[in-house]
Amino acid sequence: ENLEPLEGIEVGDIGTKAGENEVDIGYLRMKNVRVPRKHMFEKKSHVEPDGTYVKHSSGNGGADDKTHYLTMMTARVALVAGASVFLAKGATIAIRYNAVRKQGFKNTQAGQSFKGEENQIIDYKMNQYILLKELSLAFAIRITSNWLSDKLEAIQQDPEAMGGEIPELHASAAGLKGFCCNAAAIGLEELRKCCGGAGYLLASGIAPLEADYKWRATAEGDTTVMLLQTARYLMK
Repeated sequence: ENLEPLEGIEVGDIGTKAGENEVDIGYLRMKNVRVPRKHMFEKKSHVEPDGTYVKHSSGNGGADDKTHYLTMMTARVALVAGASVFLAKGATIAIRYNAVRKQGFKNTQAGQSFKGEENQIIDYKMNQYILLKELSLAFAIRITSNWLSDKLEAIQQDPEAMGGEIPELHASAAGLKGFCCNAAAIGLEELRKCCGGAGYLLASGIAPLEADYKWRATAEGDTTVMLLQTARYLMK
């Protein structure tokens, strides 16, 4: 009646996270609280008095089960697409900075004036390698995520007819989620370091971008676990 939790129930916010702090995530803790069995969600399954778990049949050949399975994979597909977006943002910031930042005299002979012309740091081969590698990866992930999204949409429209392709989609979504999110997290850090001291500043844009993204390497499935799911499919 007063909107306060009942006795034995504690609710709150989990606190500051590594990233995406604009999204609130709460917790519920119950101590010595008994929830009646019939008060639990029982549309899809229920628990018998003796503890036996019973899954309800939908009666339509399992089409609903396939749809629910696809709902889980939708999050992984979205994370693959997001990897390309974040990596592309980081590459754009780093490339622009490297194009305007100058360091190192073009003429390195002794006796030259300190006012001599300097190199743009994008002219250094190591920087070019890092910048172009991560930019290329962003494009590659984007193209791959487009294929993955189209595949998911086709199956969602007719899960009964396309049901045979769900295992392949699951294996692809798992492996790509694991690889792409991990590669993007590593790539953003490489791009940040490519900006030198400026990459240390939050005002640079790339420092908070890297910090806010890297938790996605474990969201919706740890990288190693995701890759193992793909490996298991390939080994069958």
